[in-house]
Amino acid sequence: MQKIVTLLAGLACAAPLWAQTSEEAADKTVPIAHVPDPDLDGLQVMAMWQQILPDPAQHSGPAPVTELRYVLHHPKDKVPDDACRPDGLTLVGASAAPGQRATLSGWADNRTQIYEATVCTAALDPAAAEIGVMLNGSYAALYHDPRFYDDQPAPVARMPGPAVFGSRTPGGLRAVFLSDSGCRGQDGTDRSSRFWQDCSKITPEAEPGNPDWTWPLNAHSWDAVAQAPDFVLHGGDYHYYFEKESYWQSGKGATARLEYWFQEFLLPAQPLLLAAPLAPGRGNHEVCATAWFGAGWLALFGPTGIASCDGSGAWGLGMSLDSWSFTVAPRDGSLAPYTVWMIDSANTFLAKTRGVYDAPGTTGRDKLWVTHYPPVKNEYYNLGGRRHIGDESNLAAVNAALGECTDSGDCWPDLVLSGHQHLYQHLSLTAVGLGDAVRSDVHIAGHGGVRMDADGLPAFARNEDGLRGCKTSFAGRTVLGRTDMAAETQTASAYGYLLLTRDAAAAGGWQVMPRWYLAATPLQDAAGSCDVFPK
Repeated sequence: MQKIVTLLAGLACAAPLWAQTSEEAADKTVPIAHVPDPDLDGLQVMAMWQQILPDPAQHSGPAPVTELRYVLHHPKDKVPDDACRPDGLTLVGASAAPGQRATLSGWADNRTQIYEATVCTAALDPAAAEIGVMLNGSYAALYHDPRFYDDQPAPVARMPGPAVFGSRTPGGLRAVFLSDSGCRGQDGTDRSSRFWQDCSKITPEAEPGNPDWTWPLNAHSWDAVAQAPDFVLHGGDYHYYFEKESYWQSGKGATARLEYWFQEFLLPAQPLLLAAPLAPGRGNHEVCATAWFGAGWLALFGPTGIASCDGSGAWGLGMSLDSWSFTVAPRDGSLAPYTVWMIDSANTFLAKTRGVYDAPGTTGRDKLWVTHYPPVKNEYYNLGGRRHIGDESNLAAVNAALGECTDSGDCWPDLVLSGHQHLYQHLSLTAVGLGDAVRSDVHIAGHGGVRMDADGLPAFARNEDGLRGCKTSFAGRTVLGRTDMAAETQTASAYGYLLLTRDAAAAGGWQVMPRWYLAATPLQDAAGSCDVFPK
């Protein structure tokens, strides 16, 4: 069971979206989500995915344990007692009766009607080659946005099951990682608010000459499906839509409404969600504060037993989820099982005080960390010449966790996948005192959808080609528990995601290949120094 830590216990938590009044939910300053209306008069499967769970005790691979999650809309006033198993609905591949996680609400019909939807879950049979949701004997047609399917068939609630895991790449595994995939959009033409982008434009051709004004998540999803991944990792920050100060401070809680989750993730990412199981990370946009989006994330993607912000403390910020892990291996047994750690760094203060990196930092190198905040970065943020290398609380949490292997580096993760910064950056870290043989690779892949950062290491190359490769020294600053770290750095202001292929011979046990929204986005070799502040 996951734990919740509460700050300032006893003060009210921000109300979850299903507890809000119609007046609160109908805040007229909030742009209407650009999604199709659901079938308000019928039973409809609105979303479906397979979610990866923590390894249980005595787990033996090669596949992680997964469960089916799906979202059902019932006709108004016709919700049955068993909302997740209405008449005519059957589950394919389930090993137990479904259960209900949460009820969410959304607006439809030009924000004149409220609908409710039920988030359901069911355990899966590890031997199931196919899973899905059927209505009246046929796989259910899924709620979808035709824009995201173009010339592809409309989706149904059907996908490969647990028995397929680890068999798509002979002698290996493939995974997809993306982060910060939401769209920083707003209605109208004012593009002054934090690098606005047009969420209705989903291909680079839609904005000739300015592809960074478009939104690439659906394009990433289809490209990733073509890579036949065994599993999908997300680093958090799914939801950005409409960033404007008056809205953030409105206190309406409207940011967690269900239609926005469909607009920014469940619909554009639907092709990928139907292709492979998902391990969802949590970012700072998924904390439970009123102006953020934690209520929706916990209801949809939260761990077993935690589906709301209840008990999360003053302003909803006092929630920290336990780090958890799962193991993966090829189905044919050609490679040993490998551990993936999902680390909740959404609230960096609690990441430090709770020690969320402690368990992932135990001895052993054959492990991959997924954490929203990077353990180190190489960026400039106009700080008068001082390089900003990461959130101080998060850095302290990582340094404390890796203190036991300061002299050897034998508890460093092989590979770290993170986001938060809206760019792509690869840091290949070594310690001067340990030599090149001990290396940890950090990939900051916050280029999954939201518009690129205005500042940062690529900023002074932005007017050139947005790419840079260089070498840096972190001497005198503590990184991975040491004060003699250096990095070869490659960075790019360009949309994309990462494709990982398990390869025991590769550095870190995985080949990591950036996939780009625009075809020609080569990375530069790390040459020259990063340590000169840009003019």
